[in-house]
Amino acid sequence: EVNGEVRMKYRFVGDIHGQIDVMKLALDCDADRIIFVGDLVDSFRRSFEHQYDCVYLALQLAGNGRVDVMWANHEWSYLHRDMRCSGWHPQTQTFISANREEILKRFKPFLYEAGYLVTHAGLTNQLWKKHNMSLDTFQHTLTQWAKSTDSPFFDIGYYRGGNKPYGGPLWCDFNGEFRPIPELPQIFGHTRGNGLRQKDNVWCIDTLENTKPQFLDLEV
Repeated sequence: EVNGEVRMKYRFVGDIHGQIDVMKLALDCDADRIIFVGDLVDSFRRSFEHQYDCVYLALQLAGNGRVDVMWANHEWSYLHRDMRCSGWHPQTQTFISANREEILKRFKPFLYEAGYLVTHAGLTNQLWKKHNMSLDTFQHTLTQWAKSTDSPFFDIGYYRGGNKPYGGPLWCDFNGEFRPIPELPQIFGHTRGNGLRQKDNVWCIDTLENTKPQFLDLEV
């Protein structure tokens, strides 16, 4: 509590990609809320067992009031046969398929938490303007989009090898496509980089497979 206001501690965790030790490290803290932005699987450096362990742990904790997990493009690589991305492996496909319903039930496409929109890859201003989104409507729009793989939520932009001018919240590239939305603070991962990156009112937090593990800790 600060000046009579109750403040919460948040920890936001970037892409895990099978690093079960990093996932456990992220959980070992005093944060009130811990949010993972997805991509728990597909690593060329970690064993399949480690990747399975990440998904199992996430399924055990997701939605328990303290921990939430986004589903991301590497999860959808196994949930929808037309959306395969790098790292896809039939052994992982068998595992994810066996847990499909629980993943869809427990993982989330987005969160609006502590004044931040949290997605896997970010909602770019081009989509915001094109679809006349506002602070009053964006959550409804994203909820509807997430129900259909034909929606802009799943668009892949030119920068990532797709056929759209820019990607949706599952695929948008922070360096090549993303444009901030002035009125909407955001936190997401997806685009690798050296260290946590802040641009205007946005945090891109995918650093985990490149450098020493870093987490975004905020008190709001």
